Amino acid sequence: MPNRREFLAVVGAALALDACESVRLRAPAPGAGARNPTGRENTRPGSPNWEITTPAEGREIEGYASATSVERGQAIDLFVSTVDPSYRIDVFRMGWYGGAGARRVAGPIDRAGLRQPTPPPDPVTGLVECHWREPYRLSTADGDGPWPSGVYLARLTASPSGRQSYIVFVVRDDARRSALVFQSSVTTFAAYNNWGGRSLYAFNSGGAPARKVSFHRP
Repeated sequence: MPNRREFLAVVGAALALDACESVRLRAPAPGAGARNPTGRENTRPGSPNWEITTPAEGREIEGYASATSVERGQAIDLFVSTVDPSYRIDVFRMGWYGGAGARRVAGPIDRAGLRQPTPPPDPVTGLVECHWREPYRLSTADGDGPWPSGVYLARLTASPSGRQSYIVFVVRDDARRSALVFQSSVTTFAAYNNWGGRSLYAFNSGGAPARKVSFHRP
């Protein structure tokens, strides 16, 4: 399987062309190129410092979003757990941006740290589902209007440890015609995710795979 850098490079290349999560493929209307918000977005200066430099390999900070995707302009909740007393959120949109790979669209957002519980698996289905508290509500709009469609990374940085992780989500543009579609395989990610000890597969579930899994976990 590709490593994280290779995966994000593929995402960035796809979004440089056009991006959305799941829409019906249709031919663009006449003159759509001049009005394409993705093309306009990619002319903006990028943020080359979007990558994680000190990964939270020991779960020092982690999080998940309230939804895998939202329509542009809608809000999305970010749930975070950290062992550090505080943390920062920086939000980036993946794209070409002259080779930078992303652009920061929000942040830094400083928050007090909160260590959230790891729920036990359901004894029947093996489902592990978090019900964490005090999310940060992120608007996918700013002074320039709703954010363009694409794959977004909310980078979490714990303080003072400096440990980092991502929350990944998609901003959709359901109303806009597009000649290309980018598919984010969120159900596949969830199926293999064994956070909390269970996935849908035995090899990373201690030989006892779950019958249900949840998006509401890191």
